[in-house]
Amino acid sequence: MEYSVYQLLWLFLIYAFLGWCCEIGFCGIAEGHFVNRGFMSGPWCPIYGFGGVLIVVCLTPIENNYVLLFLGAMLLCSAIELVTGWAMEKIYHTRWWDYSDKKFNIGGYICLQFSILWGCFGIFLMKLLHPFVFGIVRHLSNVIGISVLIFLGAVFVADLVITLLTAKNMIDRIKKADELSEKIKDVTEKIARNIYTMAVRLDTAGKEIYNNEDVQEFIEKTQTVNRVRQKRIDWQIAEFRAAHEDELEEFAERVEAIKKKYKELENEHDEDINELKEKLSALKEKYGITINKKNIFQKRMLNAFPHMKDKKHQETLKKLRETQIKKKDRESKNYK
Repeated sequence: MEYSVYQLLWLFLIYAFLGWCCEIGFCGIAEGHFVNRGFMSGPWCPIYGFGGVLIVVCLTPIENNYVLLFLGAMLLCSAIELVTGWAMEKIYHTRWWDYSDKKFNIGGYICLQFSILWGCFGIFLMKLLHPFVFGIVRHLSNVIGISVLIFLGAVFVADLVITLLTAKNMIDRIKKADELSEKIKDVTEKIARNIYTMAVRLDTAGKEIYNNEDVQEFIEKTQTVNRVRQKRIDWQIAEFRAAHEDELEEFAERVEAIKKKYKELENEHDEDINELKEKLSALKEKYGITINKKNIFQKRMLNAFPHMKDKKHQETLKKLRETQIKKKDRESKNYK
């Protein structure tokens, strides 16, 4: 049987909608709550639309052979799912679904369990659903049918554009947040290294000051003055001061100059550390804005794909999910 473009477009939209209903029902039963599943925001899953149309177009000649129909539907729909999963990962560098934990999977994109369901879907479609759906499509008034189709097509295209932009913006957001996170780590490490370097240099400078010949001589003579004081021999104190007063003042000036140099070294490191702290504060502020900003479209997408994975930015993706979705919802949906 040959189908017109008009009929195929209607079949695509109807099967995409029915596929969305199946996803809602399946996930609702499995997870115990409503989730708007599917890549797009509207009530349609394109993979079911393409799968349904391909089954109808390609497998009609063998619809009476259940074995071939089952195998054909299983292979066709699994191929669509495989190509879609692979393409989305290559485009967005993100794994939107993952069957790696299931037996007999191929790259985590498809698995035997769901391929068998695709085969069953093909039989159900061809023997029960399609005759009824196609009967409705054939009897639609051309004027009404084309008008409604144009309207739904426009909504579908608009939804697709918004979804693609949402996905791109979300992935860009994750990458930006991850880059900021790495910069925060780098600046934090620089601060730690600066503090360590400052401590080592100040310790070294302190030892150099203490071991300086002028300082040691100053200390020794100061101690001599103190010993004389302790004996309370006034004439000895007066005599010692008279003999060494200029020399002690000179030593005191030298020591003060060394202390000043030590203080300058300390201030130099303080300025570097303060500058890094300001940079760190600015980075943390940018990171907070990037990761905490609410976006209803991205929230829906994260809800729809609870097991989404990003090999390079998984921790940031997890953090974004935490900021977009309430804790009790994450726990009830068993996000990974």
